[in-house]
Amino acid sequence: MEFYVGATDIESGRIVYHKCTDGGERDILWMQASASLPLVSAPVKVDGHILMDGGIVDPVPYAYMESVGYDMYLKLLGEAVGEERGDEQKTKDLDCLIDISVDAHIPEYYVESLTLRLDVYRRIADIRNSDDAADVRAELKDRFGELPESVEGLIDIALIRNKAYSMGVYEIRQNDSAILLYVKEIKSPAVADLLIALNGKAMLSAGTKPYLSVKCDKDADPVGVLKKIFKI
Repeated sequence: MEFYVGATDIESGRIVYHKCTDGGERDILWMQASASLPLVSAPVKVDGHILMDGGIVDPVPYAYMESVGYDMYLKLLGEAVGEERGDEQKTKDLDCLIDISVDAHIPEYYVESLTLRLDVYRRIADIRNSDDAADVRAELKDRFGELPESVEGLIDIALIRNKAYSMGVYEIRQNDSAILLYVKEIKSPAVADLLIALNGKAMLSAGTKPYLSVKCDKDADPVGVLKKIFKI
């Protein structure tokens, strides 16, 4: 079973999320970090972060919805509602899943109504190309005013997710020194084109879960790096 845990990075003061997939040592460390209470437990160091309980800055996990994994949240929410209604369950392709550190959410001061915020999240999640993005930007500006950077971040993630998927990338992760692009098929023309476009800046790692590793500075903006990779 896959699920997300949140923990507070005590150096930056921000909530960070990790997708647990196999219950391995890394997942266990993230779960320990998520439950590491101030003055009770010691901080947990994992993936370059020094972490404590996510409830310090996010006691109610709206940020789980308001993160780059929001498309996954929508799918799970839809399946849960459908199950309650007795609807036939259909598996929906989630395009490319993205697990990176990024400020991508809709602030309450920008859209005060939770119902409207959820509608805007769905609207952004449906973005497929630059024309869609332009329409969403124009609509939001008309209804709520100038877009905050965090909302622009959500739109960027939507564009990256769909462009990446069209080039054979189904998952994107970030570590201390690189961005990892997991690909469906190493020998596909789309992946070959991606390697050519990266012009020697990526290393290919074969195996049961092949990926391209793109080096980047620890302090680099991962969204900016991905926009350059996928020419967005």
